[in-house]
Amino acid sequence: KWLKPNGRAHLALKNVVLNNALLRDIPKLSSFCHTGMLEVFHSLLTKYCPKRQHFSFMGMCVRTELAILDHNYNIEREQATTSEGILQYKLEFSKATKRWVAKPVKEAKSYAYLHDMLELLVDLTFQEQQDLDISELNLPSNIAKVPRPNKQDVINQQMTRFGS
Repeated sequence: KWLKPNGRAHLALKNVVLNNALLRDIPKLSSFCHTGMLEVFHSLLTKYCPKRQHFSFMGMCVRTELAILDHNYNIEREQATTSEGILQYKLEFSKATKRWVAKPVKEAKSYAYLHDMLELLVDLTFQEQQDLDISELNLPSNIAKVPRPNKQDVINQQMTRFGS
């Protein structure tokens, strides 16, 4: 309606839309997915489960679940405002664009869900409960897919391979 057929604007639009390079890229672009939120979760997970510290299987399960609860409860926080109602931002330097950018500041995290969890935990301690028998869990002894060889055999083979 607002483009005349075979007019300059129509032909320019047609060249862009029907460009072979663009048409080849569209399937790749349509499956693109941002991983920023996953990276945020993994960062939070390392606060609950530091990599340099060992935890039992049950300890890891509980810590992972706590990280999930924390992340999900606080994922949709609003942008923080000043007492005058002005939206808050922080300045960060972008290495990619080599300039400063304003990023919104989120409201402080809330841990209100912890109160309900602690209340439930106190209630459960006063009720009869079944203990989880960890021996019933079918956990592999380690991640190796082949049986453990004799240590001296491995040392001898390694020394032979590298001429030591």
